[in-house]
Amino acid sequence: MASEYASQWIMGMGREIEDQMKLETWTKVARKMVEEAGHFIIPLRWVYAYKLDEQGYVTRFKARLVVRGDQQPEDNEDTYAATLRARTFRVLMALCCLEDLETEQYDVKTAFLYNKLKHAIYCQMPPGYLEPGLCLKLLKGLYGLRIAPRLWFEELWLLQEAGRSTTRRRCLRDDL
Repeated sequence: MASEYASQWIMGMGREIEDQMKLETWTKVARKMVEEAGHFIIPLRWVYAYKLDEQGYVTRFKARLVVRGDQQPEDNEDTYAATLRARTFRVLMALCCLEDLETEQYDVKTAFLYNKLKHAIYCQMPPGYLEPGLCLKLLKGLYGLRIAPRLWFEELWLLQEAGRSTTRRRCLRDDL
C-alpha cells in the first residue's frame, strides 16, 4: 500500500476482519475442493473511507471488505429490496415539517453481515490476508453481493412484523 496513511488503513482492515469473524460471516475452505465442485470463486476488494469531525479533521480510517458483485455469476434469485423513492421521502419530510413532527434515523453497523445466506457462495481470500490453498465460503451477506440488500430488507421486514406495512409501499409503516 503506497499511502502515507498505510498504517491507519491497515488498522481499519484489521477491524473489518475482526467484525466479520465475530459475526461468523464466512469460513475458510479448501479452494481445490470448491473449484473441483465447479463453483465460481468471486473476487473481493477493499473500499476505503475516512470519517471527519465537525472541524474537518480525520477521526477514523475505515476499510470495508466487499464482494465484486459485478463479477458474480447471474442466477435467478430475486434481489429486489423495497426502498423509498426520493419523491416519497421528500413528501414525508415535508409533512413532518408541517406537523412539527420529530424524525429519527438509524445506522446499523455492519448491517449486511447479519443475514444468513440460503445457498453457498464462495469468495477469494481478502487482499492482504491471502492464505495459499484456501478461499472463503460465505455464511452471511456481504457488501457487494447482489442478494445482500434483499436479505437485509427481509430481516428488517420480519423484525417489524410484516403485517404492519402500508399496502402500496412495503418499506413504509402506516401504524405509527
